[in-house]
Amino acid sequence: MTTMWTAGAAVAQDRVVSPGTVIVDDDGVIEAVVPRRVTGAHDLGSRSLLVPGAVDLHGDAAERFAEPRPGARMPLTVAVRALDQRLAAAGVTTACTALSLTSEKDGLHDRASVEALGHELRGLADPRVDHRLHLRVLAAGDENVVAAEHLLRRGGVAVLSVLAGSPLGWPTATDSCGCADRAEPAPVTTADHDGEATPDTSHEERLERLAAAARRAHVPLAWHHPESPETIARAAALGTTIAQFPATVHTARAAGPAGMVVAMGAPSLLLRRVTRGALSARQALAASTLDVLVSDYYPEALWPAVLDTALPLPEAVDLITDAPARALRLTDRGALAPGRRGDLVALRPDGTVRRTVVGGRVVH
Repeated sequence: MTTMWTAGAAVAQDRVVSPGTVIVDDDGVIEAVVPRRVTGAHDLGSRSLLVPGAVDLHGDAAERFAEPRPGARMPLTVAVRALDQRLAAAGVTTACTALSLTSEKDGLHDRASVEALGHELRGLADPRVDHRLHLRVLAAGDENVVAAEHLLRRGGVAVLSVLAGSPLGWPTATDSCGCADRAEPAPVTTADHDGEATPDTSHEERLERLAAAARRAHVPLAWHHPESPETIARAAALGTTIAQFPATVHTARAAGPAGMVVAMGAPSLLLRRVTRGALSARQALAASTLDVLVSDYYPEALWPAVLDTALPLPEAVDLITDAPARALRLTDRGALAPGRRGDLVALRPDGTVRRTVVGGRVVH
């Protein structure tokens, strides 16, 4: 049945309507946004702000639920359900969970763990939010590339992110995924699922293979922690459209002309710093190079960070709604507009989430 939600104000793309009512039809699609209270609507209160649901392009929280302490591996069904609940409570309605293929022996970065966690996310019964995979791949060995190609062929990956490794942009200090300094490992020979030997290739060839796999799967290509404008140019030549956590303001400024959006962490914006001493989200914002905010490791930071930007409200909200949806090529969500999915979030003035609605269904 048609549902209606009224709040003190609603952020409808390029304007704020106050009061505002969003009408969602039987199919969970927004029918209209009207600048008044409507009789029979669910009244969220005069101090509530109604916004589109957050589209989180990059979140690391799944690994922390699956292994809250080193060696304490939780049942993945339990971990994924807990993640789903947390994201709904944080006002995230589309979540790209970052899983990393780095061949590390500890943690969840090997192929089997990534496949298992991805399988649980895709198969979650009655999910509160829309779960997608953000696959990060360290291009330092054929094993990771073969695994990424296999996962992309299976479908369900929403974005492929390159962890370039030496020499084209591997982070020089511990980064947000907990990866520390390392050199590119020696060449190895790997085998795919069918046991067919895969000869080792050069670093450049591995990058080309990842880019080609992303094109075949029709998913955007991202570059994690580009270190310089030269790295941006190399990434752009491969078809990269998302620059995640650029290391310097000069690197971030090079991304736009190269056809990339810059994504930074919401926790960094709230903290006004980054722990690894690189460019912060607030510095990127001040330099007018910030296009997208992501949850990184803390989804509850998204909405408070948006309200802490001092940008006009429609521009601020766009950072975690329509902008990431565009980057992910999702045209059916990210805005309070007719024809978009009925993904709504009601906020208190401090960014606390009061209500989350996904496709017209209340999930929090």
